[in-house]
Amino acid sequence: MAAAIETLRQIRESDYLERIRAYGERLRQGLEKQAASYGFGLRQTGPVVMPQVLFKDDPDFRLGYGWVTECLKRGVYFHPYHNLFVSAAHGEAELRATREATDLAFQALKQRKSSLEPHALLLEHLGLRR
Repeated sequence: MAAAIETLRQIRESDYLERIRAYGERLRQGLEKQAASYGFGLRQTGPVVMPQVLFKDDPDFRLGYGWVTECLKRGVYFHPYHNLFVSAAHGEAELRATREATDLAFQALKQRKSSLEPHALLLEHLGLRR
């Protein structure tokens, strides 16, 4: 109960919502710019505090899975086809680290693009297992 009351107090008395909205906007803008610099197009949907990042022209999610795998190697978690969540714990240091990791992930994805295969679970789900 004490934790719930403290959470409600912080919601009422802080600028957390403005901060996470601004963070989400900056994250989206940075991803869009990075993706374009490596020749990729993104579709970013959902509220900025719950972003969903998808690749244009990626019907079998091979780019999405490839990119999130590269992000994970660099310590940043994104989901290949589901919304994420921004929180008040995300600040400048997290945004900087995320941008560094995602830039390297886009770079690696560009290098690996021609060798990417659709994810095996997706193929199985669609009945297209090779």
